[in-house]
Amino acid sequence: MTGYRPTDDAVGYPLTGGHGRDVLENVLLDDSEGSSRLSMKLTEMLWVLSRNRWLAGAVVVIGLALSIVATVLSTPLYRATASVQINQQMPTILEGADVEPAVAMSDANRFIEGQRRVLTSRTLARRVVDELGLARTTAFAKTMGARRVDGGSSKAALEARREQAIDLMLANLDAKLPISSRVADISFDSPDPALAARVANRYADSFISMSLETKVGASDYARDFLADQLEESRRRLEESQQKLIDYSRAEGVIDSSQSGGGSAETAEAPPSLSASNLVALNTAYTEARTRRVLAEQELRGMAGASARSLPQALANPTIQALQQLRAERKAALDDLSQRYIATYPAVRQAAAQVTDLDRSINAQLSEIRASINHSYTVARDQEAALASAVANAQQLALADQGKRIQYNILKNEVDSNRSFRNTLLQRSREIGAAAALTLNNISIIDRAEVPVRSIYPKPLQNLAIGLALSFALAVVLILGREAFQDVIRTPEDVRAKLGLPVIGIVPLATKGMDVLPQLKMPKSPLTEAYNAARTSLEFATATGLPRSLLLISTLPGEGKTTSAIAIARSMAAVGQNVLLVDGDMRVPSLHRVLDLDNAVGLSSILTNQSAIQGAVQGSELLGFDILTSGPIPPNPVQLLSGEALGQAMTEFAAYDNVVIDGVPVSGFADALLYANTVDGVVFLVESGRAKTAQIKATLRRIMSVGVTPIGVLLTKFDPRHAGYSYAYDSYYHKNEPATIDANREAA
Repeated sequence: MTGYRPTDDAVGYPLTGGHGRDVLENVLLDDSEGSSRLSMKLTEMLWVLSRNRWLAGAVVVIGLALSIVATVLSTPLYRATASVQINQQMPTILEGADVEPAVAMSDANRFIEGQRRVLTSRTLARRVVDELGLARTTAFAKTMGARRVDGGSSKAALEARREQAIDLMLANLDAKLPISSRVADISFDSPDPALAARVANRYADSFISMSLETKVGASDYARDFLADQLEESRRRLEESQQKLIDYSRAEGVIDSSQSGGGSAETAEAPPSLSASNLVALNTAYTEARTRRVLAEQELRGMAGASARSLPQALANPTIQALQQLRAERKAALDDLSQRYIATYPAVRQAAAQVTDLDRSINAQLSEIRASINHSYTVARDQEAALASAVANAQQLALADQGKRIQYNILKNEVDSNRSFRNTLLQRSREIGAAAALTLNNISIIDRAEVPVRSIYPKPLQNLAIGLALSFALAVVLILGREAFQDVIRTPEDVRAKLGLPVIGIVPLATKGMDVLPQLKMPKSPLTEAYNAARTSLEFATATGLPRSLLLISTLPGEGKTTSAIAIARSMAAVGQNVLLVDGDMRVPSLHRVLDLDNAVGLSSILTNQSAIQGAVQGSELLGFDILTSGPIPPNPVQLLSGEALGQAMTEFAAYDNVVIDGVPVSGFADALLYANTVDGVVFLVESGRAKTAQIKATLRRIMSVGVTPIGVLLTKFDPRHAGYSYAYDSYYHKNEPATIDANREAA
């Protein structure tokens, strides 16, 4: 909603049950004009701030004043910064010279965090304090603004100043080492710019020195550790060598690997004598067995074949020559036998020669057979002898093998101790050379210079912070005040907190002008508001406008009398015969407002001292009759408790409408007695005055007698202070001066 207008038709819908009340609630909650509920809440918050602008302004002004005072009284601080480069790896000059392990690139974050923790460590701070002598006197602590300084000369006082100086050092130190860079900024803040530069530079120098000392200390420790290890390795090597020698002598084991020209570490050890003998015997046995198998095969071949067909016979040149000669002699014999008889001398001689040649060939074949038999026998005997020798050699080799295994174990131990000692010697030489280089991975990039500008206080920043804090405090105070002052300000508050419909919204009267003249103006905001309230009352009941209407409120001064006059005037303006009754017989005000005589009135009728016709006063200007309260009775409640009030209300029935200006409910029972005699009760609530708890208590008191108010008339409503937007305000006030002037002329 852009603004709630009391003259809108929404106010005139029926308010009690049925369709009319539903329509009213829907119209009041409708956002069809383009503003969301959220924007409404924000607007209300802005108006809450506007309503408490003087409180907010005072808090903001005080906050700014305190910020200015704090800025002026603050001690200026100066910051000096030294930059050092921290490399993750040192330059490598000697291979393997680094004692500490190299940091992997993947561990860069941990390395940087470790260096930052070193920079902010108490050890480094203590070193800087000692090197600069800051704990010798109280000058450093006083310069840094320490409140309590022990100026004694005792050891305990010196130690206390030292710890205090360390705490001050760390409190004012800032070490920045970003992950994306290898340059660390070491900053120190101090009221003394020269001291700030001196401490920052000393911090950088001490950081480098401590890093170097750490590396040198690691090298010294490594050298001492290696010296102990070398001595231990020498002792173990000598012991292992002595064990090897003693075992060799006791078991008669000869290490033939040392006889060659190669080194004992690289030469391959030859086999033992027993193993070599076993290998040779195995070879000879294999060869003998082969010969025996061949001889056996020759022997078997000779047994089943002709001697002349044996390979030895065929390969024997003597046998071949004899067989050639026999063939010639046989051929000659055959030739002679064909020509001569068998007894012929030449034939006989040739036959004798052939026979001699056969004997020679057979003799040669017999020798071949004997040679084959002999070869087999020799091969068989050699195989058997070698088999026995191999078995014996195997026993010797197995025995020697056990000795060689133990020997090799001892020898391997000697070799291992010798290799370990050589490695330690090499590493010791490398560490000694590396320690002499004294390389460091930290170097100074920029030394700190004496600052000329302070970093604190920052006037603009302090003012901005003071403004923000004071504004926040003002908001908190205003919200707390609003929460503590839980009052009804808007129609939404009425519906949300009281659960009653709003029959009208009466704006705050124009300043500098009485209310009655404004009510006489047909187009004045007050007249329009009460006309809208009267229209709403016409739809309040099933029978239309209530014939008798009671106006009540929680507290005095909430506008009952003005509202009663205005509603009666509005009813009379539409042709109703209206009677306005001043029901307040305690502090009556209707006769004073309308400048009427109060000698006779309601109290006179209730006490039967006067009839209605004699007590009612007419007003042609207002257009309705008025019944004042009359003389104030000693006990109004007792007067109202009798039957006289009911009889009076019966006599008032001669009028179309009766409007009773009631009594405040708080503390009095008058309103409860009136409420049981009228057709409708209108509950008046002044915007922003009575507490919600008071109003709820009043409503509970009214409802306790079985009366439910028709609705709430919100009076003295100022949209500019209640959180409504400009539309509502402009509707009534934009052209208000001209309207009032015109209405004055019309009145």
